[in-house]
Amino acid sequence: MKTTKNAFKIYLFSKEQQQKHAFERQHQDDDLVMDAIEGYQNEPGAWSRFEQVSLKYNKKRKTRIYLLSTVLLFMLGMILYSTGKEQKVFITQKKATSSFKKAPQQAIKIFNKKDVVKLQSIAKQERITAAIVIEDFQQKRNENSSEERSIAPMDQLPVNGIQIQTKGQKLERRLARELLIRNFKVIDYSYYRKSNFQTRQITDAAAANEAVQIPYNNILGEAIEEFSNGNYKLSLLGLDQILSNYPNDANALFYSALSLYNLKEFSQAENRLENLMVNEFGNFEEEAQWYLLLVYKQQKNEAAFSSLKKEIKARSGFYTERAAAVSFE
Repeated sequence: MKTTKNAFKIYLFSKEQQQKHAFERQHQDDDLVMDAIEGYQNEPGAWSRFEQVSLKYNKKRKTRIYLLSTVLLFMLGMILYSTGKEQKVFITQKKATSSFKKAPQQAIKIFNKKDVVKLQSIAKQERITAAIVIEDFQQKRNENSSEERSIAPMDQLPVNGIQIQTKGQKLERRLARELLIRNFKVIDYSYYRKSNFQTRQITDAAAANEAVQIPYNNILGEAIEEFSNGNYKLSLLGLDQILSNYPNDANALFYSALSLYNLKEFSQAENRLENLMVNEFGNFEEEAQWYLLLVYKQQKNEAAFSSLKKEIKARSGFYTERAAAVSFE
């Protein structure tokens, strides 16, 4: 059923609800009219714009004004109706996106020899030593509900999946294959990518000033050995070799953060631990939280310390009791 501009205008601006209902019942089988009604309800100012368009056609085509205005009316109504739907979808998507807040990741600063020369070690009683890290790994492994055998270096552990809830955000993360290097837990990246990568010159054997191919596990093993021996500067340099190629490498992020902590570079350690907590692999997630708590304490950041402490305690994980015992002072 067709309608006219005047009839539609009367409907739009009428205050008589009975008259409006009668118009709607009259045209309830006309999809174009009903779409136009809904479109103008979503955009009340559209009628004035339509009037301006209509006036232009009145000057040129007086004999066909009702036909053209009717067509324009329905077309504009349909456009407004479609736009209204798109806006609703956009608003819904925007709300859904805003609820998913991912922790911001800052770029990793890569340290070179000139950078580390001036760094000073933290007091011995405050250091995160190799013995502490290894003992935590062993105790955590023993407390794990799944039975895992004692393995030699380079043996692989199974892949598992995990779901982590952080501030209303559900992150689907994986537990990658692991292996032990000098009793230190590391992710076996040879399962996920090529083991060799292009690196800077780091050995005397590379006499030419050019990049060389060095196995990933060789660099990682040497860096971990330096960390184990308390040579945190050398450990940092080796681990940053890896991060210069793989900025999201969980092994390098974790052990370099500990080296930076021991060298009193707390802001850089914080950055790497925060990146580690949103890493695609969750193998070091609990450890990253615990050591980040210690970083906040060193930085005297009481607000961040208190917030993270509550989060660790609520998690009821390996570091819950330890976090409850540590104080800000």
